[in-house]
Amino acid sequence: MTAQAPQRRHTCSDNEPQPASSRKDLRILLVDDNKLNQQLAAAVLDLDGYQVDVADDGSQAVEAVRKATYDLILMDIQMPVMDGVQAAREIRALPSPKCDVWIIAVTGSGIANSVCDCRAIGMDDYIAKPYNPEVLLEKMDHIAESRLDLVA
Repeated sequence: MTAQAPQRRHTCSDNEPQPASSRKDLRILLVDDNKLNQQLAAAVLDLDGYQVDVADDGSQAVEAVRKATYDLILMDIQMPVMDGVQAAREIRALPSPKCDVWIIAVTGSGIANSVCDCRAIGMDDYIAKPYNPEVLLEKMDHIAESRLDLVA
């Protein structure tokens, strides 16, 4: 399965976030309330050399984005405390460049089942759960490559 490079849609400013200098410099925030999903996705990304931080819910994700700079967020849609949709809205409301981060919806349901649906809720793309390691890495690689193209 070959994915096309995602087209950037959500930005809150004219300033794009500073691109990673190499594919593996992509800093990822993984947001999921399910520990098993966290462990699987983090292990796959870690083994492939990506830098991964983990948050258990949307509230923790918003706080993490306030404190650190991420290139990409993998955001579960359905979580306790604060769901992924509300977290994405709050992240998009942050000042630039925090609000310009790529957000990929992660869902096991039909809530976000197309790129159009994801964009309508403030996210740039989606991936289904359970995580398929090959599809997950392919998405990360395409996003990293598109960010590297900004440097060239």
